[in-house]
Amino acid sequence: MASRRPSDQRGVTLTELMVAMMAAFFIVVALGKIVTINQRSFSASQGKSEIQQTGSRILDQMARSVRQAHAITVNGATSFTTLDRDGNVMDTYSWTGPSGRRIQRDAVTMSPDECTFFWVTTDPDTVSVTIEFVLNDADGSSARVLSHVAKRLGPGSAPGSTPDPADGGGAAGSSSGEDDDDWFGDDDDDDHDGHDDDDDDDDDDDDGHGRRRRGGGRR
Repeated sequence: MASRRPSDQRGVTLTELMVAMMAAFFIVVALGKIVTINQRSFSASQGKSEIQQTGSRILDQMARSVRQAHAITVNGATSFTTLDRDGNVMDTYSWTGPSGRRIQRDAVTMSPDECTFFWVTTDPDTVSVTIEFVLNDADGSSARVLSHVAKRLGPGSAPGSTPDPADGGGAAGSSSGEDDDDWFGDDDDDDHDGHDDDDDDDDDDDDGHGRRRRGGGRR
């Protein structure tokens, strides 16, 4: 009977196979998590970019209305109205809604994204408006927008408008009128002084004649 020679080849044991399978499983899970995280990060970045663009678009429309307005009326801290030269309403922006408030322009929703904060204020002369709001989309992305916008047109006869001294209206015109009155008053004083000087000159002439007459008498 022929004897068998021991083989140099060695097979894979069940334990080694299970370890290899577990290692491959963990590698696949890790790769899957990396892909998922990257997708979520990309989606969040895209959502952030989109809501920022939405906020910029809304702010651009508000800023355009403010710059073109002749007067601005603030109705509390959540609404303001722009007026033209004739006092007619151009646009009304408001933060309203029973639930999930939205920003509206003339009662029309400007964006489906929820606005969780809206605040508007003006300077004492109502020549500029500070606008701030926060938008949130359905995916949880949010964008905060803040801007200080000054109107370009000067004030006039529009109702509710406040004169701007820098534009030469209102108080500035009154001040100029007072300065003009003072200026004319100074001219009158100068004229009186001029007449007094003429009288003094006449007196000097009389005195001169008098001295000449007295001199003639002595002769």
